[in-house]
Amino acid sequence: MTDKDLSPDGPLAEAGDRAPPRILVVDDDPTSLTLLGEILDPRDFTVIFCTRGQEALKLAREGVDLLLLDYQLPDLDGLEVCRRLKADPVTTNLPVIFITANQDPLLEAKSLEAGAVDFVTKPYSAAVLRARLKTHMAIQHALRRLRNTHQALQKAYDALEDLASTDKLTGAWNRRRLADAVANEMERLKRYDHPLSLIILDIDFFKKINDTHGHMTGDQVLAALAALVQSSLRVTDALARWGGEEFVILTANATLPAATLMAERLRASIARTVFPTVQHLTVSLGVAECLPGEDWESWFKRADAALYRAKTQGRNQVQVAPERPERAGLGENVGAGFVQLVWHPAYESGQPLIDRQHRGLFADANGLLTAVLSARPADEVASLVDTLIQDVVQHFKDEEALLAAAGYPGFADHAAIHRQLVEKAGVLVGHFHAGTLGVGELFQFLAHDVVARHMLRADREFFPYFADPDAAPAAGAEATVQAAI
Repeated sequence: MTDKDLSPDGPLAEAGDRAPPRILVVDDDPTSLTLLGEILDPRDFTVIFCTRGQEALKLAREGVDLLLLDYQLPDLDGLEVCRRLKADPVTTNLPVIFITANQDPLLEAKSLEAGAVDFVTKPYSAAVLRARLKTHMAIQHALRRLRNTHQALQKAYDALEDLASTDKLTGAWNRRRLADAVANEMERLKRYDHPLSLIILDIDFFKKINDTHGHMTGDQVLAALAALVQSSLRVTDALARWGGEEFVILTANATLPAATLMAERLRASIARTVFPTVQHLTVSLGVAECLPGEDWESWFKRADAALYRAKTQGRNQVQVAPERPERAGLGENVGAGFVQLVWHPAYESGQPLIDRQHRGLFADANGLLTAVLSARPADEVASLVDTLIQDVVQHFKDEEALLAAAGYPGFADHAAIHRQLVEKAGVLVGHFHAGTLGVGELFQFLAHDVVARHMLRADREFFPYFADPDAAPAAGAEATVQAAI
């Protein structure tokens, strides 16, 4: 920023600084109005007159540079007008000068306390009044330029801060900004026991893309991939470029199953996307949930090890760190009338995506239950409800595609059940957001009807198509639940 930028004619100066200042005169005495009209040279000022306090408040909000105010007015006294101007954010910086025949020192003191910048008593010298006006206008112009300069500097600082914390190519966070976010989220985990997970994403065979199509195409792919991932994340998630073709996703308030489900959705979405020049590509992902008392290095190392397994075991897949946090607060301490869903290996269908999504729905339901019983804020509970619904809808869609591909004869009936559950869930969620349905009733439907009963009854009919074709569905299998304590 140069001295010219800060000059009166520089880009930081307002256009209004070079126009005649607008003076609002508020007085119900015709003689005083006439006198002020003669004193205030139209070549120096644009003068507006009014005789009532309420009208002055309205005109001031429409835009004036200074106000000359009499104390005696027919509706509001000058002190009240001044107080209201200073209480209004639109007019709080408007300079007010009292001009009155009342020479009481106490009134002068009250005027200044109310926010006036000056107090002139009648009779007064025209030359002195003009000098005071010009002085206060000069002060206003200087303050306005100072505010403009401050705003410009703040914008410049924000831009520099953004550059310093953002990867230029992809727009994702860089390592510095990620480190700050990780520190904050790990502190929240320590203090409030909020779950926290990490996803590391790596583009498969990216070197081949650079070698075959050139680094410019590789850069286009990285930017497009980052935009796709960013559009798929929740507002509470954060995407950072770790280096090269590797990205890190920090997922606040996400358990390991929920983060795994998110990673699987990203993997599938990227595999379906057509990218510039290269058309299609795949990614490998590693997922880890932060353990109690764990430091960043250990947590990242576990996620990176999961990513390494995904790369060495064939790529285009999600691998999960084996350790799972064991801490109270995630559905263990349940209240009267509620049950917690507990996953058991017997619930495996044999189809990896369906099983990961089923575990994720269990986690979603238990996370919602925990939030309800621990009296979390309403917006947090509502967000968990919406997340559960979104995951259910995506799971039904993916499940139907797999059933159709497997030639499952009950596909049409199963899809119809899905539609009925989603329609009813939509109605109940609408009532919940409108405040006409309690979260307890909604939870019982989502956890019991949509997740547990449907998955462990209707879904079990197609399990043989993904496991041993000669095996029959296990009879009478039901979700293990922990009764209310």
